[in-house]
Amino acid sequence: MNTEISVHKTMDFYITDQKVVRLSIVSNGDGKKYLDIRQFYTDRNTDELKPTQKGIWIPLEDKEASAKRILFEGLKFLGMDKNEMATFLDEDELLGENS
Repeated sequence: MNTEISVHKTMDFYITDQKVVRLSIVSNGDGKKYLDIRQFYTDRNTDELKPTQKGIWIPLEDKEASAKRILFEGLKFLGMDKNEMATFLDEDELLGENS
């Protein structure tokens, strides 16, 4: 099994100077795409963003309404409007349709 994670798109939302929420479209070699919503922090020694364990992966291919609702509400909670969501996600992913 290929466990290498590929990052396709990333967008950072700065909550404070030290706390960031990062949205990423990722895949882990299984051919499926996921939305990774993860909290990051700024390392004071290196000024690099580093991930915390606080986060969630949401399968983008999942057709269940609850998964789409979590995705929509999560992006809305982070302050994205529909145009920003459409820019970040492929239009088919936003609408919940296969490409």
